[in-house]
Amino acid sequence: RHHAPRTDVARERLSQLRRMWALLLIGGGTGFAGVAFLLTSLHHWYVNPERNASFILIPIGFTSILIGLAAGIAIAWFSGPGQRFLAFGRDAWAETKRVVWPERKETWMVTAYVFAFVLVMAIFLWFVDKSLEWLLYDVVLGWKRS
Repeated sequence: RHHAPRTDVARERLSQLRRMWALLLIGGGTGFAGVAFLLTSLHHWYVNPERNASFILIPIGFTSILIGLAAGIAIAWFSGPGQRFLAFGRDAWAETKRVVWPERKETWMVTAYVFAFVLVMAIFLWFVDKSLEWLLYDVVLGWKRS
């Protein structure tokens, strides 16, 4: 059995939730339709390039995708989680401005160290693999390979 919200705050939250779900369904549906129109137009162009159905379907597809993106942006702009995500993005961008980035030479040196370490580890793991293979197949099981 469904109970109606009893307070004004609960009614407002339910109303906001319904609006967000409506925007989500509209945005997702139009975005899906846009991708479907684009894929269909590409298929028609590939199968029959002399027909001009693609020139009609491609703008419809792009428009639908833009409507879906607009609905997604509206959800992000007006919902609580969307506003927190946008605030997080602003804070992260501001934090990147305060980072002291390494110089070009230091970046190349660290990259060279990483590649050298990966190469040494690859050789070491190859050696361990071949040693265990020899130990298991040749010594323990006696399966000499020819």
